[in-house]
Parts: sequence; structure tokens; C-alpha cells
Amino acid sequence: AQLNVMGIAYCGANPSDSSRCESTTIGGVNSTIDWGIPVEYTKINSDGKEEKDTQIKAIASIPHPNGGIVTFELQPVVPESKNIFYQILSTFRFD
Repeated sequence: AQLNVMGIAYCGANPSDSSRCESTTIGGVNSTIDWGIPVEYTKINSDGKEEKDTQIKAIASIPHPNGGIVTFELQPVVPESKNIFYQILSTFRFD
């Protein structure tokens, strides 16, 4: 992502919102996971028609020691996928 057009992330502006924002260490770097980003998508209902719905995604933001940021995205956020996301993040490191 281009940092000059990203703006301020929700957790950057609201770091004390523990219901949505998690501060953690990923790859030895202080990082943030935003667990509550709403995403609209189109699905096919039981009548075969398109309809809009919303699900939640998460983004882990890991600042690079030399500048920039690495992000990992999870969608949808459900208990099973959260466990796998944590496993993936636990293996991340900068070389």
C-alpha cells in the first residue's frame, strides 16, 4: 500500500479500542491487528438474485524497521480463521 494515500488507520486513531484493536509483537516489531473492518460484498441469495451483505475482515500492520509497512489481511474473521492467522503471523520475521 502506498503510505502517502493511506490516511490514518482506525487503530492508529483509536488505539485504546480493545474490542477492535490488538497491539502485539510480530516478527520482533510492535504491530497492530484491526479485527473489525467492515467489508461490503455481493452474494447470491436462495432465489438466485444478487444482494449486498457485509462481513468483517482483519488487517495486521507490521512497520518495517527501514520504513514502510507490511500488511496481512484476513477475510472473513471467524474463530477458525483467526487461529490460522495467528499461526501465520507467529512465523513472520524480517531478515
